[in-house]
Amino acid sequence: MVQRFFFIEENEEIAGVYTDKDIAREEALYLKEDHPLDHFRLYSLTMAEIENYPDAFEFAEASGLVQHN
Repeated sequence: MVQRFFFIEENEEIAGVYTDKDIAREEALYLKEDHPLDHFRLYSLTMAEIENYPDAFEFAEASGLVQHN
């Protein structure tokens, strides 16, 4: 079971979610290369924390990484 999710935000909008930190970092670098003027942020949430962040939970759910109970 996934213990931690790694999110990429682009201009304060979630742009991606990953379960592997290295892949998330690599994807963030690709996004920065493609959009050098945009602002990016990489952050992580645990499975327990994600339930307190509805936007992140919905994005992870839509990506098939979590299921709503």
